[in-house]
Amino acid sequence: MPHHQTKFLTEGARLDRVLERLPKDWRITIERDETMFWSVVLADPEGSCVSETGASLGEALETAWRALRRPPSESGR
Repeated sequence: MPHHQTKFLTEGARLDRVLERLPKDWRITIERDETMFWSVVLADPEGSCVSETGASLGEALETAWRALRRPPSESGR
């Protein structure tokens, strides 16, 4: 019987995965503070906006994306 293990993503792979999922018409603002935490602000064309922070850029971006995204039925797709 095959044994499947979850493969953890590298920070670069995680960042690539999230960036591929972001709609092209969303505005992205990225900042890093003096404590080395990342801050990401995402805004969609309808005016919704979310701000998240994280220890890594991928973490902050993915958290913001998950907070702002909508199921396909709500976004009109």
